Formats: sequence, structure tokens, C-alpha cells
Amino acid sequence: MEIVLHSFLYFSSPATGEAMLRRVRVVLLIATVVAIGFVGVQPAAAVTVDETDFTRGIVAGAGFTTALPTALTIGPDGRLFVADQEGRIQALTLDPKTKAVTAVEEITTNADLQEVFGIAFDPTDASSPPPVYVTNTVSGFGSDGPAPAGAFPGKVTKIHGAGYSTITDIITGLSTSDSAHQANGIVFAADGTLYIAHGSTTNAGVNVPAGPLFTRPDVPLSGAILVASPNAFVFDGNVTYDPPGTYSSTVNLATGDVFVFASGLRNPYDLIIHSNGKIYATDNGPNSGFGGSSTSCTTEDPDPWAPDTRGPDELNLIEAGNYYGQPNRNRARFDARQCVYHNGLDGSGVDWTGPIDLLPVSSNGLAEYTSAAFGGKLAGDLFYVSFNDGLLGHVVLSPDGTSVVSNNTTFASSFVTPLDIAVDSDGTLYIAEIFGNRITFMQPKPVPVGGVSLDGGLRALSDGSSGSLWLIGWLLAVAAAVFAATLGGAAWRQRSGQR
Repeated sequence: MEIVLHSFLYFSSPATGEAMLRRVRVVLLIATVVAIGFVGVQPAAAVTVDETDFTRGIVAGAGFTTALPTALTIGPDGRLFVADQEGRIQALTLDPKTKAVTAVEEITTNADLQEVFGIAFDPTDASSPPPVYVTNTVSGFGSDGPAPAGAFPGKVTKIHGAGYSTITDIITGLSTSDSAHQANGIVFAADGTLYIAHGSTTNAGVNVPAGPLFTRPDVPLSGAILVASPNAFVFDGNVTYDPPGTYSSTVNLATGDVFVFASGLRNPYDLIIHSNGKIYATDNGPNSGFGGSSTSCTTEDPDPWAPDTRGPDELNLIEAGNYYGQPNRNRARFDARQCVYHNGLDGSGVDWTGPIDLLPVSSNGLAEYTSAAFGGKLAGDLFYVSFNDGLLGHVVLSPDGTSVVSNNTTFASSFVTPLDIAVDSDGTLYIAEIFGNRITFMQPKPVPVGGVSLDGGLRALSDGSSGSLWLIGWLLAVAAAVFAATLGGAAWRQRSGQR
């Protein structure tokens, strides 16, 4: 309105014909700038992103194969690192346009490590090549069978040096259940602090000595998000117990600078540090038929999910000191909260923290979408994979990151037992399908020519929204006015004898 008023005053003041023509052109220029400004500030109406906006394919080429892939990450050198369950790690150079593998570097073989379930890089370590950190253990899930009774085979291992020739265990002595719960995903903070997603040895806080699974009681570091500072001037990564080699509710830690950051997790497979600074983790709910739930440090209810259901999986916002509902009677000696089981349906209470959302059965790998693809529409959102149902899920967080705005559990489907997920800088999603023995990619399709944006503002031109019609009308009106002014100016000059 202010521009219209100024234009009226501008035209109503005395002026010669040539001056008037100049004023017409100035106002038309202003109108054009205003229209372009609206392009930048008017959001595209209801532009959504779904599976159809991605090209889906299988990572292949240069002789690359994978067997039982369990963990993925993008390295600081831009390569895709793929860890197989039995210990092989490969670094893949990918064609940025086709995602075809153009080169493969084998970092480790099956003979070098135990079973690998987590992989990460330390952002404070500028060594070349960038050292690779992995969790590895005998989990009961792989070909080696269950970890021997009394064994604490869980490790965090660093693979480094020229040609990745040096393998160093930086943390040892982590517990492992007889039911594929072990040290899983790992992530480094910007300051080099290491966080470890570590599984419980029980189903819902109570071990079942007669088996067949969850026969071992929880121990001091099981069922938690752990924290360590391996770059500290003095760091002892050798975790030992008193009495040694003992799984019991009374065993104590004897040595080791590894600590519980947050407790009450049953089997958190993956965790991330979001760009908002918060930590998020997936967690698997209890299985039916494998033992009751702890109601105190000495009592229990029958199997709460018998005969044919199971506790819900969770998406948790992980905060220091919180208890998330999976009992650990060992730690409950010093923290009474950890005597009592609370499932995800219970929400939060006085002394426990509920999930920010529930997830499909066996949701595991988790990643933040950090790319500016799709005009940044997905930036900051979470993607996760659901093992049992072969699904890719999409979570939109609240602006403060403390709750979930929406959770599309079927953003994409038909994956073969997906276990982990990673996001590339160009917005490509990579999904590790463990029993499919493959890595699937989902690459953003090119934005249509009509959607080329000025600060994302012109994307509306490609979606037929009311915003795009409004914008097109503005541009057509400006073009018509410029055309009319040009003709009018030419006619005026001709009448006045100007050439």
C-alpha cells in the first residue's frame, strides 16, 4: 500500500512528457523488484517430499559385494564405509551422478575383527587416512555362536595408519548377552567424546536361567548409553569386573573409564548427535515369551507381552542421567528407579522418561537428513529403518527438537531386513539390507526446470499451487505493463518529433 501511495504522488506532481515516461519506467522497475521479492518470501504451498522424489537403485560396480551388512557411514573423505557383520569393512568411492562404485578399498577382512555393529569417525582426529572406529564382539548373532559364559568380549576398535594397517582396541571388556544384544552404534561428539549404544542382557529386567535366551543377569554397563573420552590425556579403556568374568546382579566394575550416560535402554541399535546438539536413539522393545518384567528388585510380573505380542520400539531423546524404563537390577542397588520396568506406552513418569515416539517393530538404524536437497525441506528430519517390516520411516521433529510433529512409518517399503541407514551430503539415502546382502540407495531426483529457485522461492512454479498462480499473475502483469509502457513511450516520442 505504501508503494502505491508513493507512486500516486509521484505521478500527480508536475512533469514533462519525457519525465513522465521516466517515472513510469521507474515505477515499473519497482513493481518488478517487489514481485521478485515476493518470490523470495512466499513459501511454496504444500510441497511434500516422498519416495517418488527419489531414484532407487542398488550400490554396485568395481567388483563390490557385501555379506550381511550391518553398519554404514559417510567418511570425512566422502566415501561410503560399509561394515559386514563378520568383520569386513570396505570404503566405496561412488560416482556422484549414478552412485556406481568406481573404486573399493578393503579396510579389514573377516579375519581381522569380530562381529561389527557400529562404525564412526572422530571429528577431532585429522590423521590421513581418517581412522575408522567400530564396535565389535561375539554376539550370539553370527557364525561364532553365543559368547562363552563369563566372557566380556565387547570392544571398540580403531583401524588406522598407512593403508589401515594398524588395529587397536581402545575399549575392551563390554558385556554381551546370549541373545544378540551387545555394543551397537557409536558416535563421536565434536569434542571427541564417544557415545556407545549398549544392549541389555535381559528381556525386561529379569534373566531366565533356563533359557533359551536372556539367561544372563544385567551387569554395570549393560542396557545403557555409555560415554567415554578416549582422547583424554589419561584414559583406561580396559573394563574389568570384581569378581572377574562374572555376570551377576552384584558384580562391580573394577577398572575402566567407561560410564553410564543414560540408563534404561533395552537394545538401542543406533544413536546420533543431531545438528541441534541433542542425542537421539532407537530402542527395541521386549520380545514375548522370554521372561517377565521386573516390578521391584526382587519381584516380577509374568511375561507382559505373552503370548504373541511384544513391547513397542521407541525413539528416545537421550539426556544425561535419565532412566528410560528397562530395568537393570545391578545398577538398581544404587539407583532404585532401575528396579521397575516401564514400556513405551506408559509415557513419562516421576522417575522415568518415556519415548518421544513409538516406532515399528525392530527399528534400528537412525540418521539425520543433513542435506539441502529439496530446497532444504527435509533438513533436520530423522530417517530410520524397520527390520521386520522392511520399512523406511521419516520423522519430523518439533522446532526445539523435544517432540515429534509427524512420523511417516512407511515413507518407503519393500526393503529386505534393513538394519542401518546413512545420508550423503547430496541427500542420497543408503540402506544396509542385512539378509538381502546389498546396499540400496535412494537418490534425490533433479528438480524440474520450472522449479529452479531463488532462495527456494520459485519451486512453487512446478507444483501448480495457489502460490505459484499468484506469482505467475504478478510476473505476467509486470511484463504486460513494461510492454505497454514501451509502446506508449515510442508513440509519445513520435508525436513530439523525437527519434
